[in-house]
Amino acid sequence: MAKETTTKLNWSTYRASVPVNTPFSLYLKKRTTENAAIGDTETPPAGEEIGLAFVQGFVIDYLKLQQESNAADDPDLKNERMAIVENMDKVFEIELDDESRIFEVQIDLNEDGSIKKANFQKKPRDETEENFRPPEDKVDTFNVNSDLTCGKVFLPVCEVLNGNVIKVWLRDNIHWWGELLGDQSKPFVPRVKKKETGTDWELTYNIGAVNTRIPDDYGVPKTMTQAQYDKLQYLYLSVDIVDNQVYYISYNFQDTVIDTFIDPVSEGSVPSKINIPIGSLYKGGSKMIYNKNLTLEPYVWIIQKKQEGVVFGQYPFLKYWKYKVTES
Repeated sequence: MAKETTTKLNWSTYRASVPVNTPFSLYLKKRTTENAAIGDTETPPAGEEIGLAFVQGFVIDYLKLQQESNAADDPDLKNERMAIVENMDKVFEIELDDESRIFEVQIDLNEDGSIKKANFQKKPRDETEENFRPPEDKVDTFNVNSDLTCGKVFLPVCEVLNGNVIKVWLRDNIHWWGELLGDQSKPFVPRVKKKETGTDWELTYNIGAVNTRIPDDYGVPKTMTQAQYDKLQYLYLSVDIVDNQVYYISYNFQDTVIDTFIDPVSEGSVPSKINIPIGSLYKGGSKMIYNKNLTLEPYVWIIQKKQEGVVFGQYPFLKYWKYKVTES
């Protein structure tokens, strides 16, 4: 039997940081059969029972175009950027089992990253509860490295233990910028979309530069087959150097780690070619190595004394050149 403890909230601590009218703010409310939340972690209310209720919250979707009004705060016109978080009119059971419970918002996304639906819920604690997500799951809790191509995002609101609030994360409506977060704003980040006909995908990428030169194939969509889309692809820039200047750049991907010209060495002059790994791509989701444009700088790696063939009047050493890749 679960250990019986108090259900009284620690209001003095909680209200000091979360005013009562704040979106997603927690308060006590009578739990009835009409307003009780439904789920595998909820039991039907019996008699007079107090539960946990929350102030209604919204998701403001900045990726969605405002069709009917440019005035986001005009109550007389529909604000299409405001997505209501569903299930917040329900009262949740207070669990008295000495194990904390996280309340969260699940956001379902459209293909363009905009909001399809938002739902308020209890986060499953273990494998015995429906829709449990392991901590190592890439969609477990949203952060800047989350893979938005999964179509779901989970944002924690607060954590409750035996009716007492022990952690608070969310104190406002959710402001959603989607792909503008994290990797999506970096140079060279790939963007993949399904072609209008057939099974292939179309790959484009954010503008970027190496030594101020933009890739020569920028703006030209690349074709990716379904098989390539379903397999991890390694992204790299192929750079040609002529007369010590960056002459040509192409953006490439392949399903094996690039192992040629990634750290070229040349005797007597700078290498004429280098391949720069910049990230990886899997089913539309990318992880990038660099945050900024790149600078390619030659340097002398080794100076070696000539063992033979030394001619009077010539430098008696050999210089071996390499490149240093840095963010600019």
